[in-house]
Parts: sequence; structure tokens; C-alpha cells
Amino acid sequence: MAINHEYTNEIVCPYCGAEFSDSWEFGDDDFPECDCGKKFISRRDIEVTYITEKCPCLNGEAPHVWHSMAVEIAGVVLYKERYMCRQCTSERGFPGETRTEFEAFDERTVGDQ
Repeated sequence: MAINHEYTNEIVCPYCGAEFSDSWEFGDDDFPECDCGKKFISRRDIEVTYITEKCPCLNGEAPHVWHSMAVEIAGVVLYKERYMCRQCTSERGFPGETRTEFEAFDERTVGDQ
């Protein structure tokens, strides 16, 4: 009988079919030793998937929706003049504007700079 040992959710010994329940503990190109006494090579197969979303602000169909990136760490405010679009994650700086003034214009469009 053939042993299913390729593209499994856990490492499976290709000699006896034993499953290793803690496969995440092994590195890539590792050499596990099974209770059956055999050593073998294991490799991680990583699957990459993608997600897409419509982004009207990139196509001129809607304005960017900017929000402040300001963060306070140990009493120091960082990125107080940096803003990120909530839709496309573009970043922009708006020198001279305070956060309060900017929040009054939350849906502001700004051309590429």
C-alpha cells in the first residue's frame, strides 16, 4: 500500500506512514528520525495566496481617505505630519497642517507628489 507523504498537513514518514504531530518544530530541509528507525528529509511547501480589492482612489473614482499616522512613544510624537489613505495605504505629508485642521477635511484629495 502506498503511503501518502507528499503535501500533507503534518510530516509523514515515507517509510512507515507515521505522522509527526509537531511538524512546525522542524526546520526546512530537516532530517527527522522516525520511531521505525529510519531517517528522511522533510521540506516545507509554502502556498501563497492573494486577495484583491477595488481601490477607487487609485483610479480617480473617489478621493483618498486620509488619516493621521501620528503616534506618541515615551512622550515624543512621531509622524505628526504623515497621513495614510485608509483605502490604498498611500502615505503623504501635509506640512503646515495640524492634525485638528486635517481631521476637518477627512476625505481630501491630494495629487501625487
